[in-house]
Amino acid sequence: MIIATAGHIDHGKTLLVKALTGIDTDRLPDEKRRGLTIDIGFAYKAFGDDETLGFVDVPGHERFVRNMLAGVTNIDFVLFVVAADDGIMPQTVEHLDILNLLNVRNGAIAITKSDRVDQARLDEVDVQISGLLSGTALENAPSFRVSALTGDGIDVLYRHLHDVAHHLERRRTHGNFRLAVDRCFTLSGSGLVVTGSVFSGTVQTGDQIIVAPAGIPARVRSLHAQNRESERGSAGQRCALNLTGRDLKKSAVQRGSWIVAEPAFVPTDRIDVKVRALIREPRPLRHWMPVHVHVGAADLPGRLAILESRAIEPGDTGIAQLVLDDKTNVFYGDRFILRDQSARRTIGGGWVLDPFAPKRGRAKPERLLQLVALDQDNPTLALSELAESSPNGIDLTQFARARNLTESEYTALRDSGSITVLTAGTQRFALAPRLWDRLQTELLDTLKKWHGERPESPGLTVVQVTQRLSLRLIDGLLGAAVERLIDDKSLTRRSELIGLAGHRPSIPPQEAALWKRVKPLLDKAGLRPPTVRELAADLGMRPDQLQRFLDRSVRRGVVQPVAKNRYFTPDALHRLGAIAEQLATDSPDGLFNAAAFRDRSGIGRNLTIELLEYFDTVKLTKRQGDLRGILRPADEVFRPLTDD
Repeated sequence: MIIATAGHIDHGKTLLVKALTGIDTDRLPDEKRRGLTIDIGFAYKAFGDDETLGFVDVPGHERFVRNMLAGVTNIDFVLFVVAADDGIMPQTVEHLDILNLLNVRNGAIAITKSDRVDQARLDEVDVQISGLLSGTALENAPSFRVSALTGDGIDVLYRHLHDVAHHLERRRTHGNFRLAVDRCFTLSGSGLVVTGSVFSGTVQTGDQIIVAPAGIPARVRSLHAQNRESERGSAGQRCALNLTGRDLKKSAVQRGSWIVAEPAFVPTDRIDVKVRALIREPRPLRHWMPVHVHVGAADLPGRLAILESRAIEPGDTGIAQLVLDDKTNVFYGDRFILRDQSARRTIGGGWVLDPFAPKRGRAKPERLLQLVALDQDNPTLALSELAESSPNGIDLTQFARARNLTESEYTALRDSGSITVLTAGTQRFALAPRLWDRLQTELLDTLKKWHGERPESPGLTVVQVTQRLSLRLIDGLLGAAVERLIDDKSLTRRSELIGLAGHRPSIPPQEAALWKRVKPLLDKAGLRPPTVRELAADLGMRPDQLQRFLDRSVRRGVVQPVAKNRYFTPDALHRLGAIAEQLATDSPDGLFNAAAFRDRSGIGRNLTIELLEYFDTVKLTKRQGDLRGILRPADEVFRPLTDD
């Protein structure tokens, strides 16, 4: 269990932690000299065989609230400290506001310095605190009267913490691993060490991780969890990770960085959120006002774009978009605090709805309905409602990433039955069942009409179908729908043309006769078809006549013009695509060059260049300098004809 202190300066937070653990959390020379906590400090108290209480001691001075925020964004329990002699003070109130905005519900009240006042004063402060906590998340927190100097009440408070830790529901370790870095330093003989709270998932010695948002890969050499050497750390613990990596430097890691598993690397600077304006704030939150956003252990300047109106009144909530000056690595549900432009006053807070916020159309009614649907913790319910409010479909891969779902969690979501899931390569899409029914009907009717008008044509390209539909789907969704209907035997594909299953293009007899002469020559040539002139000579035809025939054959889907003077059959393209796919598979980095393809295929240099450029066009490959990687499987891009 992670416990944080909170309260006004000089109310005894550090002495209280020392009385509970025996550890002085003031570690900086300036803190020792001034008797003032400046930065967050840490202490641990072991109990039982393998249980540890982790304490985060935060500064109470108003100038160091940003440091306080770095320590309380992922805690299980708060010790809310009020000195008996001073009573409620300004940072008492501000710290309570912050805890309330962060929805910290587990806590206890420690009335410190009880040895300095009489019983009547203690009763008076107790009443003041009860009034302050009324209506907040800590309204029912128990109160303890303690003195760190005399030890009065310390044992009772410790037993309470021990009992809470024993019965508190353990943090679920769902999601991919994320740790919010609050300290970074080097140790002689070990190297770089980062510490922080684990927000989600688990990490083990030897795991490959990424420093976000910088994107630097590293490996976990060793780790401590709750101040104990361990092979594993998990959500709800404070961990220290000893990191190593070829490009890893201390300057690239700082407070506010995240250490994440590779699937959880999603740097973003535009986030849709739910915002609550602090009820004590004298003015409403205004559209496009500059703010400081505290999330994880980071302090990020940015702007607040209010989406439903031009302002959010004190005490009210609203949907907004945070436009940050720098990137961070957040997910749905992450809590944050807003402070004013000067970073001197807390003005509100809230939680993340969508870390992949759009720049355009962010305040459209359809988008606002989607954000309302996203605002619930259960991903299955959120996805079901999102599908109902998304007539263009959903990028399911992006939804799963926004929720930081592991592959097994995604599989459970996909199989929940509340949505229709379509896939195309690595892309995943979701639709409401009624939208899927409508899409199937429109798609099949469109092709039926086309075949009626053009019986000689095998079908339409995906782009041509898109232009004829009334639905406006998100990119890639129609292609995924086509793949599903091909698998269901409702559609067939001829090269890039999509048609109804069972449709056979009507070919004039003279064209069919000529094709029976052309096809064997193309098949015999294998992966390197003859030029139009060479093919015409073999057939005893004029090249211009053959060229016109081959162009008509392209519309039937039986050949494809890759170069100006060469036409490939779908089967040849499929085999050549499979060669490219195998080269990428054999390469350690998944990339290959033109020379490797030329040597493997044997088609020659010039034709290799033309063919690879064609592969880029049809999105089989993607060029990266002089190299190429695979975007989609050859089986998906080129399906050999079986009925010609």
